[in-house]
Amino acid sequence: MVDSKTYYLCNFEVYSGKQPDGEYQISNSPDDTVKRLVEPIKRSGRNITTDNWYTSTKLAKELLTPEYKLTLVGTLNKRKPDIPTEFLPNKNRPPHSSVFGFHNQMTIVSYVPKPKKAVVLLSTMHYDNAIDETTGSAQKPEIITYYNSTKGGVDCNDQLCSNYNVGRRTKRWPLAVFFHLVNVSGINAFVIHKANTDKGITHIRRIFLKQLAAALVTDHQKRRIQLRAVPTTTKKRLREVHDVDETVQQSTAKRGRCSSCPRKNDKKLTSKCFKCHKFICQQHSRVYCVGCRTEESADETD
Repeated sequence: MVDSKTYYLCNFEVYSGKQPDGEYQISNSPDDTVKRLVEPIKRSGRNITTDNWYTSTKLAKELLTPEYKLTLVGTLNKRKPDIPTEFLPNKNRPPHSSVFGFHNQMTIVSYVPKPKKAVVLLSTMHYDNAIDETTGSAQKPEIITYYNSTKGGVDCNDQLCSNYNVGRRTKRWPLAVFFHLVNVSGINAFVIHKANTDKGITHIRRIFLKQLAAALVTDHQKRRIQLRAVPTTTKKRLREVHDVDETVQQSTAKRGRCSSCPRKNDKKLTSKCFKCHKFICQQHSRVYCVGCRTEESADETD
């Protein structure tokens, strides 16, 4: 379920086919699927736009109940028994003509875009036979123009996912679901970011995704600087990227090898140089009192 204006994905569900009897068995019928998807927005007074796979008079009636309080606009499959024969394609109906039907809170319209063709829509949001005058000679009903303006939410969301797709070929369905979650999370984060920032700023999704990706890996990369198994060249590059001082990352270890001794000696100790914070043994270090150290620092300054 996607918002038709911002393409924010509100809810989705993984189709897992028919499940065996038990706690995980759910109905995959179109009506039950829609009712599960609209759970986050029920009783909000919003409208749901559906294609002919999901649209039915039964679903439209259920969404109008106090439990849901939602309206529905969608195309009807012409094989539905609910459609009167007068609303079906007929070679005698002139192009750009419309036939309306009303029952309780439901409106059905049959529009002829070209000879021998008919498009049938159901709406619980519209209650009249209004024609959209902006369509000119096409004389399209307002139900159809509204449907056309709101039907593309899911398709546009899929298109946005494919533009910057993080998915990789895999036979593991949990990984495929994870890739999809990352894709839609990037879209949703961008929508929220635009809503919470200055309207006068031009937002570029490519730049936003790069900044988002960098923010997500920053902590992990900084942790890698502390790992011994990471190559020195990689650590050096990570320190340059994140502006991390080498002395800071070396000072976190409790014990280490003397920086001046050959590696074959493998001396592990806890003493460090006061200035560079490198591990150092007694053989390669000198002990100063505080007074002498202060005088030496003053001489170096002069």
